[in-house]
Amino acid sequence: QFLGVITRVFREEAKKSMDLMINLVYVFFAFSNFNTFHPTLTEYKIGDMVMKVVELELKRDQHRKEELQARQGQLSGEEKEKEQKKMKITEKKQDKLLYVCFHVLLNLAEDIAVERKMKKRAITPMLIQMLSR
Repeated sequence: QFLGVITRVFREEAKKSMDLMINLVYVFFAFSNFNTFHPTLTEYKIGDMVMKVVELELKRDQHRKEELQARQGQLSGEEKEKEQKKMKITEKKQDKLLYVCFHVLLNLAEDIAVERKMKKRAITPMLIQMLSR
């Protein structure tokens, strides 16, 4: 029941706050460290939600970088510094979130069926994209 509530909050509210998302994924990470919870995590589709978070964050990162490049010419020196500082803070949070997400997926991938599902959902290109960060 506890995991059901956390899953619902994660599904409905997490996109609104990166800090909330990070904390909830840490809870999933704690559960994913124990094999006995893997069936329960699979039942609540935690792996699917975490994959969606990774996809979303990679898209957000790409969009942010494109937006910053487009606005570089329009910003003054002080505004550029502010934007870069803001970008750095966001990247740190995003790195933390992606780190935990990939560890949850790694733990869940101990089941070969789950690993195959991840492969079908194209986790390899996501990992390659992470290498370029």
